[in-house]
Amino acid sequence: MRIIIGIIIGLVGIWWFYPTKDDICQRLYDGRYTEEQATAKWTLRGGRYGSGSGLIGTCRYKGYLK
Repeated sequence: MRIIIGIIIGLVGIWWFYPTKDDICQRLYDGRYTEEQATAKWTLRGGRYGSGSGLIGTCRYKGYLK
């Protein structure tokens, strides 16, 4: 039982601390991340910040930001 609970907690931790780029956009849109937090997570995932294919451009393209 402990192993199953440990696996579940581990998967949730990975999901929260290593989000995909879509998750970052969604959390920025929802207000769970500030722009500074989103930028830090975005660059951690290998993305670049700025317009075009960066954080703001990608989130706008996907419809998360207006």
